[in-house]
Amino acid sequence: MGAVEDLSLAAELTTRHPVALEGPVSSLLSAIAILFVAAGATTTAWGPHIAHPITWWRTRHTYRRFGPLWSAMHAALPAIEFPSAGTDMEFRLYHRVVEIRDCALALARHVPPEVSDWVGAAGLDAESDADRDVIAEAAILAAALEARTMGRVFDAEP
Repeated sequence: MGAVEDLSLAAELTTRHPVALEGPVSSLLSAIAILFVAAGATTTAWGPHIAHPITWWRTRHTYRRFGPLWSAMHAALPAIEFPSAGTDMEFRLYHRVVEIRDCALALARHVPPEVSDWVGAAGLDAESDADRDVIAEAAILAAALEARTMGRVFDAEP
């Protein structure tokens, strides 16, 4: 027997009246279980409404993080900007990424062929291959923007 049953039995033997401990406890636990079942059954109705602000905030954060890169690209090639993307944050982020990729394609002929050697010679300590790829892409874009401002064009194969 458990401690609760021992106490219940001791109280019943000393007072000669049964202790009504199980009734309220089981009612409370049953009510909590019913609440969880009801919440789980209706999650599809209210779940997206709770997730939407979190998704919006993350998308907005990513959109703002692309801001400096987009500004540098837009300063170099103002024609990359699409008409207004509206108020939907996911669509605005999509537009910003497409504009950055368009600018990167337009800057491809300004990329110095030796930029990959520069990145390798720098010996950058990246924790993963993905980090190295990001650093290499950033170096390529920075070199292309700089070469474009100086008016240099390279005949690199695509």
